[in-house]
Amino acid sequence: MRHRKIFARVTATVLVSAFAAAALAHGGATGIVKERMDGMSAMAKAMKALAPMMKGEAVYDPATVAAGAGTIASHAGREITSKFPQGSGGMPSEAAEEIWTDWEAFVTLALELETAALALELASGREAGAGASATTAEAGIPEPVRSLADMSTRQLFGRVGKTCSGCHKQYRVETE
Repeated sequence: MRHRKIFARVTATVLVSAFAAAALAHGGATGIVKERMDGMSAMAKAMKALAPMMKGEAVYDPATVAAGAGTIASHAGREITSKFPQGSGGMPSEAAEEIWTDWEAFVTLALELETAALALELASGREAGAGASATTAEAGIPEPVRSLADMSTRQLFGRVGKTCSGCHKQYRVETE
């Protein structure tokens, strides 16, 4: 019961933060800043689509979970860090200066997000009945992703949400 409350709070915080930021921040953004904001919006949209399933408020659809997780993974990791070149902070960006002064930690979080999202994508197929044993398709999947994929999709969704939230708390400037 306690885990459900924590899960619900993390999910709500991530979704509200992501959509509020996206709605306000995109005004006037161009170039690389707009590209990264668009990527963040795509991830937020995927989280919003998955949240009702993960909370048991909608029917679980493994294809939707896989697609949403794939969207998140495609904007995470090195893809998202490539959208933060030195000097791309300042308005209308919400990027905190700590991104560049603590680059290694920022990259670590981006890679953790990618790993958790890829594991969520893999786990969604397993829960759909594809089987829990490694398949030929999984042969090229890195071990950290395969190991995490043994968790439930709810747990992995919570992990994705916590990673997003942790990054936002540390590396995003709050705007009014």
